[in-house]
Amino acid sequence: MLPRKLLFAVGLACFAISFPSVVLSQDSNAQSPSVPAAPTPLLRRVAVKHHGFTDATLNDAIVEKEGERLGQLKDRQTVEAPYDQAKVNRMSRALEDFWKERGISVVVRITLTQVPNEPRYAILTFEVLKQ
Repeated sequence: MLPRKLLFAVGLACFAISFPSVVLSQDSNAQSPSVPAAPTPLLRRVAVKHHGFTDATLNDAIVEKEGERLGQLKDRQTVEAPYDQAKVNRMSRALEDFWKERGISVVVRITLTQVPNEPRYAILTFEVLKQ
């Protein structure tokens, strides 16, 4: 088996040396075929996680108001919709503004995680970190 592989490798090398025009493109203006872009994932879940907050600054009523604020956005990212960076950026700004109005400085990190065994779907997470 080994001699066949070696013979094949030597033959391939000789072919490449003998016919370089076949192996290498001589036309420098030729464009390589475009690789299709990965399809935009559909969102399986959109979540908001809070880090560094105390019970006094983060309770059920505040979380409900935060959800209402995001729900008021006309063009927001929703479940079963394709990921849209512009919509995600608007939601991130809305979260920052919500907390700024309450006198709390936050940073919002956005994470897009592919769902295991389902490459078509992803989970969008907004992580709100209190400063």
